[in-house]
Amino acid sequence: MKKITVIAVTLVFVLTTLFAPASVFAEDWVPIKSVDISWFDYNKVKKTYKIENEAQLRGLASLVDEEQNYWKPNHTEDFEGVEFILEKDIKLKNRWTPIGLSSAAPFKGVFNGNGHKITNLIVYPDYEYVGLFGSLAGEVKDLTVDGTIVSYYPNTGSIAGSLERGGTISKCTSTVTVQGKEMSGGIAGQNRGGSIDHCMNYGTISGTFDVGGICGENFGGMIAKSGNHGEVYTTERNIGTYGTGGVAGRSVGGNSSITDCYNKGRITSATETTGGITGYMNARGAKLIDCYNTGDLVVKAPEKGNKKTKSYLGGIVGSMGNGGIQVANCYNMGNSHGADVSGGIIGSYYDDNGIRPSRNIDNNYYISTDFKYGIGSTSSGKGANIQNCATGISLGSLSTYAPKLSDSYMKDASGLFGNGGNPVLRWQKPISEEDREYVQGISISAQKRLDKYMQKHTDSIMAGQIVLDIFNTTNLLSDSLFD
Repeated sequence: MKKITVIAVTLVFVLTTLFAPASVFAEDWVPIKSVDISWFDYNKVKKTYKIENEAQLRGLASLVDEEQNYWKPNHTEDFEGVEFILEKDIKLKNRWTPIGLSSAAPFKGVFNGNGHKITNLIVYPDYEYVGLFGSLAGEVKDLTVDGTIVSYYPNTGSIAGSLERGGTISKCTSTVTVQGKEMSGGIAGQNRGGSIDHCMNYGTISGTFDVGGICGENFGGMIAKSGNHGEVYTTERNIGTYGTGGVAGRSVGGNSSITDCYNKGRITSATETTGGITGYMNARGAKLIDCYNTGDLVVKAPEKGNKKTKSYLGGIVGSMGNGGIQVANCYNMGNSHGADVSGGIIGSYYDDNGIRPSRNIDNNYYISTDFKYGIGSTSSGKGANIQNCATGISLGSLSTYAPKLSDSYMKDASGLFGNGGNPVLRWQKPISEEDREYVQGISISAQKRLDKYMQKHTDSIMAGQIVLDIFNTTNLLSDSLFD
């Protein structure tokens, strides 16, 4: 009887903890007293500093965010031209204050994670720009972050709430759970002309609208060689062009670009425009090239208010508003549900000048059994299948399409990249070494039969499931599996 009581009490505690509002957690946190700025002398600013513990890291935040009146009245540091090198993994002991609280006072230095991790990153809704960095006009690189971020403001991301023009985030990985409003992303909330390169997100990302696995809104910025594995959720629809995407909720502005990126996360969207890579694009000169989506796309009714507009869903782009946008060398194999209008590549294409989609949309592919049209709606109000622009193919043939897409792709031979034998981007890393060694332990003859089996049966089995089954070490792998 005692054992049952203990289990019941434990279960109640776990459920209460999981579903408690953010304010409950916030009250449990006591502002940390250990802030070390002794390493900094404003009269002798060094080119490089080493960060070895939480107190020094909080000291950096203090120097950027707070006036240090006792040594230089009304002055904060932006650290332009200065590099900070993280020397050790840091597990934060208390909730975090972002470095760079506003776009008027951003961090302009270089933060080199040096391959280390910052974990237990807890940020609650006290700030306008929310992330490890609030406003970032400098560079963050080679860093992994883990934790939970909750915000009631726009501009929320694990590395930066807002990436300013000229700012850079590279070789960063996030497993942070992000819960924000508009412009929330796995790496950055908004990219205002900066660059995000070689970044990965595995955390769950949710917000009202303009939410993406890598970036909530890419406004004239660049996102390259990055991938999302986390689930993405949005909750609101309004009159406008709000978006939800696996990489970026919206990618707008003439200089915006998304290249060599992918999404594998499930997207559940209530916004007007939903895309496997981005929900909405609108400016001549913008481009989306060499990207693919394998995540499922689900459009649901918004949680608040009545339905005001149609919902548009595209396997790559939810809606495009200008004929000068380039979308090329992409493929989609994600399933879709619930949209008013859907297309295998683009949900809605509209151009005032009457420019045909085929002029700038080229060499894109989708699974023909999942969508009626490659472009769900054009300027004429009708769907379209345009050969070499948005072409429907069979799932069984997709694995052979790497050479047809571009030199950025290669085949996922025997599932070592977790893509079920279908094309992956050359920059992608294989699955974990443990899983890779497991697969390499299979005889060559068995691997060849696996490839043949997948080519023959991919139309009748869930894509990639056979590979997942093999990677499950509880299964006994034998040659008989492929007979």
